[in-house]
Amino acid sequence: MALWHCQVGGQRYGPVPLETLQAWATQGRLQGSDHVWEEGTPQWVAAAAVPGLGLSGGAVVSDPLVQVRPPGGTGGRTPTGQITAAARQALKGRWGLPIAACLVVMILNLAPGQVPVGGATGQTILGMIVPAIIGGAMGLGLMVLFLTFIRGGPVNIRMLLAGFKAFPTALGAYLLRALFVIAWTLPGLVAAAVIAGIGYALAGAIGSIHEGPGRVLFILFAVLAGAPPVLTGTLGILHYSQVFYLLADNPHLGAIGALQQSKQMMNGHKSRLLVLWLRLLPWALLCILVIPVLWVAPYIVTCCAKFYDDLQPPAGAAAAPTAPAGSPAA
Repeated sequence: MALWHCQVGGQRYGPVPLETLQAWATQGRLQGSDHVWEEGTPQWVAAAAVPGLGLSGGAVVSDPLVQVRPPGGTGGRTPTGQITAAARQALKGRWGLPIAACLVVMILNLAPGQVPVGGATGQTILGMIVPAIIGGAMGLGLMVLFLTFIRGGPVNIRMLLAGFKAFPTALGAYLLRALFVIAWTLPGLVAAAVIAGIGYALAGAIGSIHEGPGRVLFILFAVLAGAPPVLTGTLGILHYSQVFYLLADNPHLGAIGALQQSKQMMNGHKSRLLVLWLRLLPWALLCILVIPVLWVAPYIVTCCAKFYDDLQPPAGAAAAPTAPAGSPAA
């Protein structure tokens, strides 16, 4: 008997027979835009594309962006030191294509700002608009290339264009992720304003904010005020850090679905990814001072791709046995 899996609201369910999926569809637990996978087939598809479920809606992407399926991870238990070591091993003797891919993306992001259109202002505007439009598709293509690379699949520079196959989704994810991160930063900015206001009032109460103890106190509070937006903004970035990796593996998710699933996937793993970033920070600083950036960028992207693959459940692990929740209309 063929067994099926489905993903609803960022949660995976199965394995179950087709009859169970049909029952969930009838009950409103499974929607046409949700994605399902039959064991033994190469890819997930929209539930609306499966005959017999009687569902409609949901765009179907017939060509998966990453041709190599996730190998199965540890559920996020591998130490970050082992992840960086695995990234170096993956790159050993194979730096050429990753360097070329990062170089192409850098050029495409920076080149529009160098086009002489309307003087400095025109260059600045063009340099902001063009990367915003193509940034999602290029970022998605980069993830497709690197995920294929670390999983041992055949790679070529044309994979950078893979993101344009899902251009609306990539653009939506790019813009929505930026908005969501800004939304996470706003409470920190409010807290920063309150802290700075308190510092200003206290400094004024004991003297002047321009000299003496008042100035020292005001500077201290100004430094403290910088912490909340950095903290909340970083949390937002960590929440949505896996969006383009998820879309590379499954463009059926859509922009909102990828954002939701990234947030759920990072539950309990945000501190671990932050540790990984801190491990990579010295390399980023070195690339500014000593090492050419083209040697560091592929290493950082490979480490982050390895982190994403490690978040996957072990190969063959059972999914949630319970049924997805019913829709509001059910």
